[in-house]
Amino acid sequence: MHRPPSRFTSRCAVNQPSVSWQIQPRFSLLDETACKRIHQASLQILARTGVRVLEPQARLLLKEAGASVEDEL
Repeated sequence: MHRPPSRFTSRCAVNQPSVSWQIQPRFSLLDETACKRIHQASLQILARTGVRVLEPQARLLLKEAGASVEDEL
């Protein structure tokens, strides 16, 4: 048996409850100093561990841009 649409669903484009209150974040954003520290640490990790680039053309572009590139994979 099919129910006819209610007044609520017939007036709404999407049948979802409305949120009349704001959700407060449960975290605090990082300040600029903290972001810079994270960025520097990530660069150190990348320099120490490296990255494997399989595409020869991409390796060539990186080398031309001044990156240290090993030809052997």
